[in-house]
Amino acid sequence: MEVRAVDIGGKFCVMEVHLTIRDVNDNSPVFETLEQPVSISEGAPVNTLVYRVSASDADLGRNSW
Repeated sequence: MEVRAVDIGGKFCVMEVHLTIRDVNDNSPVFETLEQPVSISEGAPVNTLVYRVSASDADLGRNSW
């Protein structure tokens, strides 16, 4: 999956994100939102949290996390 960040001047950066799947997806996840534009200052410190994604599904027990 790729994440693309674009500034007001149209300059952009693309970063590849790797996900580790721990379980067969037999219960589809439900995301709070599928796509959400966010803004961050160009001068923000390194490692600043920009956006947190959250999802839930019907798995129980060991496969619920």
